Amino acid sequence: MSDSKSNIPQGAEALKAFQIDEMPISEKSSEEWGLSMCKQIAATVYSGLGGYYFDRNARFAKNRKYANGKLDVKAMFADRFDYNGKQNYVNIGWEAVQIVNRIITGLVGRWMNRNEKIVVNAVDSVSTKEKQQEFEDLEFWISQRDVMEQHQQQSGVQLMPENTPANLDDLLLWQSQFQRLPEEILNELACNDILNANGITGSIKSKLLHDLAEVGLIGIYTWMDKEGVIHTDYVKPENMIYSYSEFDDFRDTSWRGQAPTMKISQIRKDYGVEFGGKLTEKDLWEIAATSKNYQLYDNITWLDQWTNSYMRPYDEWNVNSIQVELKSVDSEKYTVTQTKGTGRTILEKGLPKTKSGNIRQKPSDNQEVIEDTNCNIYRGVYLPQSEKLLEWGLKKNMIRPQDPKEIGNAEFSYSFYMYQNYKMRNIAVPEKIEQPVNGMILSLLKIEQVVAKSRPPGAAINTRALQAIDYGLGDVKNKEIDQKKLFDQTGDMYYYDLDADGKPIPIPIQEIPNSGFQQQVVAWIQTYQFHYQTLRDQLGEDPNLISQALQPRVTAGNVETSQKVAENATDYMYDGYLYAVEDTAKKVTCLLKNSVQFGAKAYRH
Repeated sequence: MSDSKSNIPQGAEALKAFQIDEMPISEKSSEEWGLSMCKQIAATVYSGLGGYYFDRNARFAKNRKYANGKLDVKAMFADRFDYNGKQNYVNIGWEAVQIVNRIITGLVGRWMNRNEKIVVNAVDSVSTKEKQQEFEDLEFWISQRDVMEQHQQQSGVQLMPENTPANLDDLLLWQSQFQRLPEEILNELACNDILNANGITGSIKSKLLHDLAEVGLIGIYTWMDKEGVIHTDYVKPENMIYSYSEFDDFRDTSWRGQAPTMKISQIRKDYGVEFGGKLTEKDLWEIAATSKNYQLYDNITWLDQWTNSYMRPYDEWNVNSIQVELKSVDSEKYTVTQTKGTGRTILEKGLPKTKSGNIRQKPSDNQEVIEDTNCNIYRGVYLPQSEKLLEWGLKKNMIRPQDPKEIGNAEFSYSFYMYQNYKMRNIAVPEKIEQPVNGMILSLLKIEQVVAKSRPPGAAINTRALQAIDYGLGDVKNKEIDQKKLFDQTGDMYYYDLDADGKPIPIPIQEIPNSGFQQQVVAWIQTYQFHYQTLRDQLGEDPNLISQALQPRVTAGNVETSQKVAENATDYMYDGYLYAVEDTAKKVTCLLKNSVQFGAKAYRH
């Protein structure tokens, strides 16, 4: 399907044509192509009930509720207790057991105690040769130390470098631990400072680890602003969008991005005419009218004075957005002309042209057409509700690898990671233990129900026998004794077992023990313990491992072995954080190249 006004494909064919058809970068950067691409991606993201992102976020929301103890237990289990809208006879506390929150906070707390830092090593041939030459020079000074020290004493001139290692062993230790090039040190310091400043190794680390445990997906957005400052922003998993991938790190995706909400004030700052953009205040009002915050036309309408106002009632309204990056292989053609008179070489962009400016079908004898092929990243910002394209074109400050072998490649600004990726889904902690947790919640509710319905120990009172009690020659006060109260408080009861005619008198008060409910409670406790054991089996570690370590008979070796097995069962999640941060660090160092090499002001210190 093509647009009636142009030959640009629409729908599912748009992405295929964008990446396969031969087009110059100027054509791909056109607003028409950007609108076509963004509409197709928006249709994929907002595909509604049954779509990938709808089902994914529904599962994420359920996981978040389990992890934070916000389950609606009554809605989940009321039907199993025959609870309905009619009169109910037992009140039950519908609180959720917080075992999932306990497990996740324990995992994140353990992971937060680990501290890593970025280490940069130059592997290019020039740096390697420079290091080798430095090592060989020091090796020479060590071998000639006695002779050189003697010459120094005689001449009074410093010949050997200061801090020369004492022997070959010290030299090898220095090489492995301290031999660093200035570029390595600068890149390493700057990269760690950037990650620390943006909280990737601090406060944001906790959010990333919670995302890994709760939903199994994390993302970091790396970009450079106009001032040359590099940012590594947290990306909420529910907002992540991407094409299909077979890998945990999404290395084979053709597009990545996020779909956050944007405030009207933020859109004005980024794209308003007063800040160098193209959106007028009337355009912003039309965008705001698509917001969920929009009220009926009789409550709020467009006023011309809002053009010059500082405060507008719709500034803090939110609208949906698509912020996406697409990777494309672009091939630019150049014409190389060898002048006949002077023999100079002239390089011109595009195909050969005639003097009148028309494109020639075939180059001249002294001309040659060459192609320059590179991967490029195109960035688009689109508002699906108002169908407005705010930004499209080649991404500014594109991330390109510095390895000469990959110099024509380009990297996405987004670093995504989903451990155990299988058909774009995985199993996070709450989903993994959902079934046993539900069993534990049900067991606790049944225990509460049994306790609520259990009858207290009572007594069978024979009133006829109670009235027939003969107090003998006792005084009047004996007749005032409350036999039931005496029995309840002391368990004793005094009576004659024969009446005046010698007939036996039944026991006036007999205790009725209620031990039946105890068996039911014990049975449900065992059911709870069964589900807890299932939870431990599925999780791969015991949440109460530390309490076992406090038992006297548990040796230190057994505790360490148990902890190691537990870590092996869950630490693949933490590896996801390491992979994402490592990928982010690589992108940061790519953006830092010019800053380190030429001393950009933003990182000069």
